[in-house]
Amino acid sequence: ESGLLSLEWSRPADCDDDDELAYYQWSLGTSEQPGFELLLPWQHIDIATILCTVSVNDTTTDSILSVELEVSAPLSLHTPNTVALRAYNKAGLYFTTGTSLRWSVEGGSGPVDQDSVPRLPIVVYDVPSTAVEELETDGDWREVEHYSTELTDLQYTDSVSSLSASWPDLRYTSYQYSVSTVPTFFPCGSEGSVACGSTVANSITVRDLSLSYGSRYYFCIRAYASDAILPLSDDPPSLLTACSDGVTVDTRPPSRGCVWVLPQSQQAEEGGESLLPSTPANCTDTAESSSDTVYQASTSVVRLAWQPFADVEEEGSAVHSTGVTHYQITIGSSSPGETDVLGPTTVGIATGQVMTGLSLLQGHTYYATVTAFDFVGHSTHSSAKFTVDASPPVIGRIWIWSPEATSLPAATAGTTTTMITVGWDLVTDGKSGLVSVEWGLGTRPGSSDVWPWTGTETTNASASGSGVMMDVSDGEVVFLTLVARNGAGVTATKTSLGYQADSTPPIVGVVYDGPRPQQQQQVDSSGGANSTDGEEEGEEEESGKERVSDVRYTTSLTSLSAHWSTFRDPHSPVLECWVAVGTCEGCSDTRAFRSVGLATESTEEDLRLAVGTKYHFTVRCCNAVGLCSQGSSDGVVVDPTPPTTTT
Repeated sequence: ESGLLSLEWSRPADCDDDDELAYYQWSLGTSEQPGFELLLPWQHIDIATILCTVSVNDTTTDSILSVELEVSAPLSLHTPNTVALRAYNKAGLYFTTGTSLRWSVEGGSGPVDQDSVPRLPIVVYDVPSTAVEELETDGDWREVEHYSTELTDLQYTDSVSSLSASWPDLRYTSYQYSVSTVPTFFPCGSEGSVACGSTVANSITVRDLSLSYGSRYYFCIRAYASDAILPLSDDPPSLLTACSDGVTVDTRPPSRGCVWVLPQSQQAEEGGESLLPSTPANCTDTAESSSDTVYQASTSVVRLAWQPFADVEEEGSAVHSTGVTHYQITIGSSSPGETDVLGPTTVGIATGQVMTGLSLLQGHTYYATVTAFDFVGHSTHSSAKFTVDASPPVIGRIWIWSPEATSLPAATAGTTTTMITVGWDLVTDGKSGLVSVEWGLGTRPGSSDVWPWTGTETTNASASGSGVMMDVSDGEVVFLTLVARNGAGVTATKTSLGYQADSTPPIVGVVYDGPRPQQQQQVDSSGGANSTDGEEEGEEEESGKERVSDVRYTTSLTSLSAHWSTFRDPHSPVLECWVAVGTCEGCSDTRAFRSVGLATESTEEDLRLAVGTKYHFTVRCCNAVGLCSQGSSDGVVVDPTPPTTTT
C-alpha cells in the first residue's frame, strides 16, 4: 500500500551540462501503457532531490538520474503496475515514458522481476456475468485448474440489480455466500446482508438486487472442511471465509468540467499546474460547450486546460483517486465532438495538453472537445470554442509634435524643449478586437526610458493628442512608440519619427546686399542697375563653393536685392525664412516681412527709396519648434547721380 519508490533514468548529456528541462512529474498506473488508468495524479519531482552520475562508454557520455520518492497509493499486487515519468521543457511541452513497476523483496539484495514476486492471492473475484456464463459452460469445474489466470477482478460495475463473483481456485462441494457493503460474511437473516444463499458452483450471479450508486459491495463466501475435495491441503481449515476486494456501483457518466483554450501568452507554472483563466460564464456542469469565444494566434498549436471531471469518487467509495480512467481530445470545425481537424487523442488523466502539428485557418472557428471515460465505459464531454486570429491590429499614423510648432510635421522630425504632444490615428482590429493600447516615449524606437508605458482607453478611435511635460537635453531625440494588443494576444507596434529636443534658435547666416555674383545685373524699370561701386567684400571660395559679394551703393530707386548664407540648426530643421527692408538693422519700415520659404536670395520690387539713404535687408528664419533668429546686411546707399566735374 505504501513504501519507497526508486526511479532511475538516463539522458545523453553530462551532469554539468545546462539542462533545458524545466521539471519532472511521475505517477503510477494499472495499465501497461504509461499514463493510462493512473492510480494517482501526476506528482511533481523536486529537481534538487535528483542525483546525477556519469556513465561513459566508447561512443557516448550519458547522465544517470535517480530519485527516491515516498509512495502512498492503492497499489494492487493482483494486477500489473507501471511507473510513468514526464519531462517538461521550458516551453511547457512534455514527453512521457514509463516501465513496469518492479518490487523489492524484504531483506533481498535488490529489485527482482515482478512476475517472480509472490502476490497476495485473490480468492474471490468480482467478475462480469458473462464470465460466470463461460465458466458454467466449460464442463466439470473440478477438472479445470487456475481459472484465475483468465479472470479480471472488477473494481466497478454499472449494474444496479445484479452482481457476479467467482472463486475458481477453491475445491469444495458447496458454498454459502453473502453480499454486503462491508468485507464480512453475513449468514442469511443477519442484519447487514444485502443478499445471501448457497451454491455448489465456483461462480454465481445474484439478481434482483437494489444496489445504490456510489456504494461498494463485497461478495463473501464460506465453506466447511467437511465439504473440501481432497487433497486440498494436508491440513484444511475447519471453516474457510473469503471476501472479494469489492466492486463500486457506477451508473452515471462523469460530470463535466469546464474546458479552456489558453491564450498564447499563458504558460504553465512549474510543477505542471496550468494558469487557468476565469471560469467561462456559460460553462456549467450541464453545458456541453461554453458559448464564450476565445481567440488565439497560432495556426498549428492549441493549448488546452480543463477542470477535472468528477465521477464516482465523489461518493467516497472508489479505489482510485479519480473515477476517470482517461481523457480524449478532439478538434472539429463545425460543432463540438467533430474530428475533422484532430481525431480522438488519449492523454491519460492530465488536466492540460498542448496539441501541435495542426492545420488551422485564419479567421475560422473551431471546437476543442475533451471527453472523459470512467472505469465502466461511461463517457461525457465538454467543449471550448475558439477562433484563429493571427493578424495583428492595424495602427494608423502616429505623431509627436510641439504645441508651439506652426504646423504638424507629418513627414519630418519634430522637436521640443519641455513639452510635447503625442497622438495617433485610428487603431482597429476587425476580428478579435482590441484589448489594450499603450504608448511610451524613449530615446530609441520601442523604448520607454523617457516616459513609461501608459495605457489609454482610446482604442477603436483616434487620439487627438495629449501634452506631456518632460525635461530633455538639447539635441536629444525622442520617439513615440504605440503598442496595440488584440484578443488573440497578437501585438502591433509602430514608432513615430524622431522628435529632437531644441531650445536654441537657428545659427544666423550672413546677409549680403546685392545679387549673387552668378546673376546678371538687374535693370529696373527706370533703367537703373545695381552697382558694385565700392569694394567687393566677398571672396571666391574653394572649388565647388558659391561666391558671395556685398555691394555698398545702388542706383535703383525702386528695387533692392540681397543674398545670404544658409541659416542652420544642429537640432531641428529650419522650416521657413522671411525678409524685410528698412532704414536700420532689423527694421521693416520700407518693406514688411514676407515669407520666402527656404530661399537664400531675394529681390524686392516697387520700393520708394530715398537718395542718399542707407537701407538694410533683414532675414529671419525659424526652426521646427518656432524658435527664430535674424540677421541684417550692413546696408546699401541709394545714389542714382553720377559724379560732378569741378573747375
